[in-house]
Amino acid sequence: MSPLTPIAIFLGSALLFCLQPMVGRTLLPAFGGSAAVWSVCLAAFQVLLVGGYAYAHGLNKLGARKQRRAHVTLLGVAAAWTFVTAMAGLAWVRGGLHAGAHPALGVLGVVLAGVGVPYLVLSAGSSLLQAWASETAREHGGRGVYRLYAVSNLGSFFGLFAYPFLLDPFVSLRGQWLGWCAGLVVYLALVAGVARGKRGGGAEALSDLDAALAASRQPKKTEPVVLARGLSGSAWWFVLPGLSSFTLVATTNHLSMDVAPMPLLWVILLGAFLLSYAVGFSRAGERWLPVWRLLALGALIACGFAAQESGGDAFTANILAGVALVFFGGVFLHGWLYATRPEGARLTRFYLGVAVGGAVGGMLVSFVAPVVFSGYWEYQVALIACAAASLVFSVLSWELVWHARLLNGVTAVASVCVFMLVWTAMTVESRGIVLRGRNFYGALKVGQSDMMVAGDLARVYALTNGGTMHGQQAHGRNPELEKMPTSYYGSLAGGLSVMLHKKWTGGARGKINLGDMTKPVSGENGSPMRVGVIGLGVGTMATWARAGDEWRFFEINPLVDKVARDEQFFTCVTRSAAAPRTILGDARLMLEREQSAGEAVYDVLIIDAYSGDSIPLHLATAEAFQLYAKRLAPDGILAMHISNWHLDLLPLCKAAARTLGMSALGVQSFDNPNELTEGAMWVFLTREPLDVSSGAVVELVDFSRVRDIRLPTDERGSLQGLIRFNYSAPVLIEDGWRDYLETETRADGE
Repeated sequence: MSPLTPIAIFLGSALLFCLQPMVGRTLLPAFGGSAAVWSVCLAAFQVLLVGGYAYAHGLNKLGARKQRRAHVTLLGVAAAWTFVTAMAGLAWVRGGLHAGAHPALGVLGVVLAGVGVPYLVLSAGSSLLQAWASETAREHGGRGVYRLYAVSNLGSFFGLFAYPFLLDPFVSLRGQWLGWCAGLVVYLALVAGVARGKRGGGAEALSDLDAALAASRQPKKTEPVVLARGLSGSAWWFVLPGLSSFTLVATTNHLSMDVAPMPLLWVILLGAFLLSYAVGFSRAGERWLPVWRLLALGALIACGFAAQESGGDAFTANILAGVALVFFGGVFLHGWLYATRPEGARLTRFYLGVAVGGAVGGMLVSFVAPVVFSGYWEYQVALIACAAASLVFSVLSWELVWHARLLNGVTAVASVCVFMLVWTAMTVESRGIVLRGRNFYGALKVGQSDMMVAGDLARVYALTNGGTMHGQQAHGRNPELEKMPTSYYGSLAGGLSVMLHKKWTGGARGKINLGDMTKPVSGENGSPMRVGVIGLGVGTMATWARAGDEWRFFEINPLVDKVARDEQFFTCVTRSAAAPRTILGDARLMLEREQSAGEAVYDVLIIDAYSGDSIPLHLATAEAFQLYAKRLAPDGILAMHISNWHLDLLPLCKAAARTLGMSALGVQSFDNPNELTEGAMWVFLTREPLDVSSGAVVELVDFSRVRDIRLPTDERGSLQGLIRFNYSAPVLIEDGWRDYLETETRADGE
């Protein structure tokens, strides 16, 4: 075996798995920062993996010299293809591809067209290099070739985890692509060196590899752990990897919908998935299959309990349970798959079935689930399917010894527990839901409840996307209820965006006591304002609009605009005095177009895209904030709603103020259930400092105690440094917030 072979295999695997998060990071801004981008990317990569196996299988039919010449030539084409993508493709990708009617197909098309050739060739490279190395396999009993699988796995992990920790935080996106191209050129040279050093082999080499791998993977003469009954062996090759892939993508969707979609979260889950294959395709994976099954069931039960939690403290539980499910569930399914492996003559068919099953599983989540389900139900489907798989395993292995039967009994009980937990979570989640809708950008639901609001019995409708409420409105006998600014937009929260502006009252801004603003300050004597809002929700901010004002909402999700204008539930927009417009599309792209067209600037620009779900990174970079400043009048207010369970966004706001040369005012309001207002954190940036006192009704942020960070840019940086796994009080000037939290905690305990 050539000494270049393991080096080439390691580098090829590292490049392959570094490419995946890099492509996802590149496509996020072009498709509105939606968490669905990564799930579609995963499905596309799995499709390309099928193509890679098919390519290797077809190439194997050529003679040795033609086979190597063809592969090296295609590698050269892949390197050139990637270089063109890096130099010209990035600008094209960011040019508004999200505007299509089917963004999921847009993501798939860009991945296949942009990196399809290099990914396909790299995915086949490891198998081909091992085939070329197998000429000496018989001399060493196949062990030398088999060790190359460990080299490939090591390279995969290195490439996967190097991206979020070594590349993404420190290297510009264009630099990442050019560096990746350079790595591919080095890989091409290594493969060419291996090819020149070989004489003969070809189809016979792959047969030798199959035989060597089959010999090295044959278990000792012990009774099989599980028999492949009920389905033919080849059917298991498709079903089991399909289920594991479905679980991976569904879990990724579930965890991404409340946090910023970022490479770190992606690689943790994908890394656990790869590790499950490494462990499952080993003697330990097969021998301890019943134990892995019990661990998988434990993870399933943990996921069932975690799914019933909500709020800031739920994220840690869901992350740990999700990673455990992907790993332990994967080891169980992949160990079972390994137990059904065929003899050497059918190994290529085996791996092709694995690749096809994985691709179908990913495609079901990315393309079928959004059409079939009106909510994010695929995660619950994955939990139930994994529990059902453990029951099927029990049936197939029921004739074994007594301790195995005991384990099967425990499996049955645990599976029933999983079914009950999932059913309970789905039942609780569905209570009071009167409308559901789903598309590429999220899953919406409208909930209904009856409660006392401002002294009147009212019917309240609330819009939720994922796990975050995006506005609510009360309807009752008193028509004034519909005009109330609720949720995060009361007079001491979002309402300050307009009331702090001098055009609201028509007078000069002086000392402002927020204690005087517990009720909305009249704006009848003010002058007309131009207000832009990024993020529509139910349009609650429109309750602050006055006749003569010009209001524009920027919303990327057309389904949100449709629900917000459905007067059966919400009337904030349709009955607003200013008749607000909704600009459908990515807010940053729309603002850039306004700037290019020379449209009038805004007196108030409100950023309401940071308060939950998946935060679009491209709306929180230095370039984005510079655009906001350009679209703002000299005396304008840039208001940001940053209430978020999982991300501490105060450092981001401080960095933005420093970059723009503006002053920052942070206000933390409290809940007022009687008026349907929620405690909220808002930050207001102005070119001239605001002279504000809390008035003992809110808390003000002490930005001197907020840590300094570098503002991320389009090319470099991420939000992963802002993740907080347990919700904590912000840094405030006064201690009333801590007293308030303690009071709420005692009330909950009583």
